Amino acid sequence: MWYECLPPFVIIGACIAVTGWGLKICDRLFQEGKPSRYSLDKFDERLLARDERITGSRFRQKVTTDFN
Repeated sequence: MWYECLPPFVIIGACIAVTGWGLKICDRLFQEGKPSRYSLDKFDERLLARDERITGSRFRQKVTTDFN
């Protein structure tokens, strides 16, 4: 019958979805919650290097300071 083809479609769709979600979770886990950056030019690379010098991380642009 026609409904016999549904389980393979569900299994294949679930595998594709789990792979996509897993990549997104790993991506955000290793990049401090920020999405991937694509097509970076020289200017973007300089900004990332500057952020890394200032904050110690390429993915944060915020510095926490204590003014006591």
